[in-house]
Formats: sequence, C-alpha cells, structure tokens
Amino acid sequence: MKLTKVAVPTFFDAYDMLPINTVNPADTEQTVMTLNGKKRNFHRNDFLKIADTRSMEITCAWEIIDRLKEYKSELIWKMEESYLADELKERLILLIEERINSI
Repeated sequence: MKLTKVAVPTFFDAYDMLPINTVNPADTEQTVMTLNGKKRNFHRNDFLKIADTRSMEITCAWEIIDRLKEYKSELIWKMEESYLADELKERLILLIEERINSI
C-alpha cells in the first residue's frame, strides 16, 4: 500500500490570502509567505507550478482558474453590495480585477 501526502489547508494558508494591501497600500507584497518563490506579481503559470508541486492534475488546475475567472463579476457584485466602507469596497474591487486579470 502506497501512502501519499495530502495537502491540508492550515490557518497560515488562510491568513496568507488576506488582502492586506487594501488596508495598507504601502505593502506591495501579495502574500506573507512565498508562492513559487515569489511574494507578488503572480500569473497563471505560477499557480500551475504550485498545482504541479501539490500533485494536482494540470487540467484540474486550469478548470479551477477558469472557474475563478467566471466568478469575477459575481465577486465584484458581492463587494458592491457589502457593508464595507466605500473606499475599502473600491480597493477590494480593484484588487479582484487586478488579480483575476493577471491569471
């Protein structure tokens, strides 16, 4: 029987996804920890390399990325309808657009 390592999300994975640059625009890094050896300027190939290191099928990774792109307008709508301050909404919407457009 062959045992395989399963990637389990942790607190740090979730924390790392917080859009800190919306609260602190001077912070240019997109993540606290490195992803594919980088902390900013992520593109589709970076996520595909990460998926590969986690033993994810490349077609599955493409589907996840494409599905995320399909949800762009819904994510923006959710931000617009949120109870956040208008300035924070605008920053989050820009962040969503920038990050989804980069992949």
